[in-house]
Amino acid sequence: MFSSRIPVIVYAALIVAFSVLGVLYFFLPDFSLDLLAELIGAVFVLLIIDNLMVRSRAKKWHAVDEEMKYLASRLIFRLRDGVAWRVFDFRPALQEGFDQKENMEILREKRHRFLLALENLSDKDFEKSLSTFFENLDNPEFSASQYEYFFERAKEVWDLMDMKYSDFIDAAPAEQLLKLYIHLKDLCAAIRIFERGRGEVEGRAFYEESSSDSITFNLQGAVKSMNRLKELGYSEPPKVDECLEN
Repeated sequence: MFSSRIPVIVYAALIVAFSVLGVLYFFLPDFSLDLLAELIGAVFVLLIIDNLMVRSRAKKWHAVDEEMKYLASRLIFRLRDGVAWRVFDFRPALQEGFDQKENMEILREKRHRFLLALENLSDKDFEKSLSTFFENLDNPEFSASQYEYFFERAKEVWDLMDMKYSDFIDAAPAEQLLKLYIHLKDLCAAIRIFERGRGEVEGRAFYEESSSDSITFNLQGAVKSMNRLKELGYSEPPKVDECLEN
């Protein structure tokens, strides 16, 4: 992450200077050698300064780097659990005789396999897996609860990306977090469209069909992003023992 603090244009200027000295050597060899010595000295100083700056910043912000990854990992961990439970009614049986930590690991592994299996479903089969969820959306209390949940999770993702220290999240997970945010926001909009059709008579079918397509598409995208984040190491439980937030 902290590969260099010297602007690229400085390195480009140095390359051009060395090239010019190479040509000048054929006409003014002594003069060009003197300039070359000065230039090598400047490069040496720049590299030392760059190395010191990189080390200093890396050491100074190491804690921030770790905490930002923890915040993202905790958020994705809870969201994976919430989506699996709320949308797909994922309720695996816990093993008797195992302690809390062992059951947590078993639960996480089952949930990981479950979400991967969902990602590998065809579009048609994925839509079928949402049949119960769509039926429950006819209940105003259920749809309001789902909207509130996904709206809050989208806000948390955005707040994380909008933080002063969001640069400490690497590019690959940052890309997936942004995709996840977009899918969650569009999912909220689709739920609102579904609710709008509830009060319609002639246009009910239109609202339900258009919203169900959007809900399916965005839940598919959210599951894929969460799986990629899990593979990148961004899905860890809280540091202290807490009940799962569903």
